Amino acid sequence: MIKINTTNVNNNISKKSPSFKADNASVNTNTNQSQEQKQTLYSFKNQNIYQYKNALNPNTKNYLSIYYYNDTHGNSDQMAHILSSAKTYKNNIKNQPITSFVLSAGDNCSGGDYKKNEFIFDLMQNIIGVDASAVGNHETDAASEGFYEAAKNKNFSFIATNVDFDDDNPMKDIVKKSIIKEQNGIKYGFIGTMPIDFKMCTKKEVQKGINVKDFENTKKALQNEINNLKKQGINRIIMLSHVGYETDKKLASELDGVDIIIGGHTHSVVEGVQNDENLVKSKSGEPVIITQAGENGKYYGILNVEFDNNGILKTLNNNLIQTTNHFKSPIIEYVKQKNLGESPIVAKLKEIEPLPLSR
Repeated sequence: MIKINTTNVNNNISKKSPSFKADNASVNTNTNQSQEQKQTLYSFKNQNIYQYKNALNPNTKNYLSIYYYNDTHGNSDQMAHILSSAKTYKNNIKNQPITSFVLSAGDNCSGGDYKKNEFIFDLMQNIIGVDASAVGNHETDAASEGFYEAAKNKNFSFIATNVDFDDDNPMKDIVKKSIIKEQNGIKYGFIGTMPIDFKMCTKKEVQKGINVKDFENTKKALQNEINNLKKQGINRIIMLSHVGYETDKKLASELDGVDIIIGGHTHSVVEGVQNDENLVKSKSGEPVIITQAGENGKYYGILNVEFDNNGILKTLNNNLIQTTNHFKSPIIEYVKQKNLGESPIVAKLKEIEPLPLSR
């Protein structure tokens, strides 16, 4: 696991939006506007909601909140905090006039048992309320047919722009090159990446009919899809990525049009916002924010951003929250036993020495 310790700083990085600031910073793009009329965006870690202070008629259409996680690897017990925190997040934000998404950067499951993987996807759909997910290498552990059986008929999207499937591969009917979602009258474009090192991190027998592009062709495929979205008038684009943190940084700087990258694959712990680290300039000089939340449900993130009217990031706050005291969720246990059967008892502990009083 790579931990990126970032420090929240103010950044003036956008050529088109000279007043870009990060982390609970007030933004005033009109020099004639009074202090009282500034639109100020606050995000509270303990509540995970927006509140507006001293804002006169704020354009809430420009605000976006994202709950994100990645690389839970099918560990339903350790997903308990993801489930509970996602539910809390959705309950807190549902009465706020803000667009919000729940997103995964892939490797939701692990292992060749497609029934267990289907169970994980059911949790994502019915409890976490995921809107869209990247396709990680572990999504293919049960091969293309197993992924199809586990993922079919789900109401959230899997996105991978940098892959071509053979005509007889059923994954082509599930995985999309891009999607568009509209909330509060604003359309958001979503693109995605499968791991560029797919052949190195998967077994040969599961690779059949899955043709993941190398870096240069991934970049080309992503830019083409971004351009297609722009032609449809979409200027707020989110990439669900499973290529790893350093590759995300390189892609962010060489692409034009991506605003947010929700990343995974390298299990990096990326905290806060830091200029030239997880906040970088795109090819055209516009800001791009990159996130990643470790692995195995140990962290989740809440990213709150404000766009300007041209779809350029203006204000943002990235909260990475560590989960502690993992517990077995009775809801997960009930659903798991109903779908997969009871876990067998393989051994019983006869006795244990008492713990010392001075522990």
